[in-house]
Amino acid sequence: YAYYDGSTWHKETVDFLGDVGQYNSLALDAGGMPRISYFDYTNGDLKYALNDGTRWFIMTVDTLGIVGQYTSLALDKNGNPHISYFDNTNVNLKYAYYDDISWYTTIVDSKHNTGLNTSLMLDINDYPHISYFSFSQQASKYAFYDGNSFIIQDVDSVGKYGGTTSIAIDSISKVHISYISYKDYDLKYASDRGIVSGVVTDVATGQPIFGAKVSMVQDGMEKLWVKADAMGHYQFLIPYKGACSLKAKSRGYVPERVKVIYYGDQIIQDFELNK
Repeated sequence: YAYYDGSTWHKETVDFLGDVGQYNSLALDAGGMPRISYFDYTNGDLKYALNDGTRWFIMTVDTLGIVGQYTSLALDKNGNPHISYFDNTNVNLKYAYYDDISWYTTIVDSKHNTGLNTSLMLDINDYPHISYFSFSQQASKYAFYDGNSFIIQDVDSVGKYGGTTSIAIDSISKVHISYISYKDYDLKYASDRGIVSGVVTDVATGQPIFGAKVSMVQDGMEKLWVKADAMGHYQFLIPYKGACSLKAKSRGYVPERVKVIYYGDQIIQDFELNK
């Protein structure tokens, strides 16, 4: 591990027991102290190191088979580590997190030979989002946790797309992924642009209700609302994947509420209001 103090580089050995340190990923906690996930080649294990300001502490995260290649590390709001990595024994994608007491590991994607070149980010709810490469599919893939389970999506799968990946989540919780195409050796970029849209009409006449108010809310965000145009059309950009509560109302009509689940595709939700 090395850091620069403005004038000099300082270097120190974190772990020296065996052949260690491959596939490392670095994150800094709220106090600026380093945390590192990495692969222990000698034992075939996933390991994690943290510095408390005086010395390094080493933790073994996963020992089930040859695990811990292609690690990516992120810290949640409480400073606890989350790690995505490759399980070489079972050729699948795994994810681990620490809750201040114990490490928990889970298989994210076990289909095909998958889980290489992982990149991990946490959203505003500290839910993990992982980009990675499926060797057997020759595809760039994306997995996210929706609060109940991991959802798997293909980012680009039309012939040798994938390889090295990197993921980022912006201020409105949109996901961005960069990756290399092994088909033409070009740099690629993908993003999830979620949209929910529809029309608000009078159930009796079928006519659009101009100026009808439609609101949308998701956990962890403020309520958004728009007015339907002359054709009764409305549209929202969906901030992040998961459940959305929608409500349409207009003077003289009974409000209508629905709940939809956004998994990455466009959602069409029409409203027919009764007087």
